[in-house]
Amino acid sequence: MKTPLFVMLVVALLLLSAGGASAQPNIANQTVNLNVPAVLRVSVTPASLDLTLQGTDFTPGTDQSATITDGSTTFRYVHNNATDAAISVNVQAALPAGVNLSVELSGGVGPLPLTTSAVDALTGLARGAGNGTATYSFSALASSAPAATAATVVFTLHN
Repeated sequence: MKTPLFVMLVVALLLLSAGGASAQPNIANQTVNLNVPAVLRVSVTPASLDLTLQGTDFTPGTDQSATITDGSTTFRYVHNNATDAAISVNVQAALPAGVNLSVELSGGVGPLPLTTSAVDALTGLARGAGNGTATYSFSALASSAPAATAATVVFTLHN
């Protein structure tokens, strides 16, 4: 009787050890390199804007400037630099004599007369995104030569 009990104990131990043994999981590792580039972007909409003075905007008998204003332009920016950014503005080419164009960005200084030299119109832009309105003022002397001129205004986001 001792032999069958011994055999049963051995079989029970074998069954317990076989049930407890399991395959180890197969593990693989991968290094994923993450890179966020420096971001410094600005956009302006609409892409084109028409500002037109009418003859009735001028006062007869004077050579005073006539002025119209338009605030329909929107600018947007995003940057991820540690230091504050700024938006500067300028025109690519000089305007005709007696013709003036200025711009004021919401939250900035201005209105600023636009020339071929860039000037900061909005400063202190912390890391992140934002938007605002650009308001243009267009003026011309009554004695300015009639002209249809396109002025390319450059918005530059920089540190």
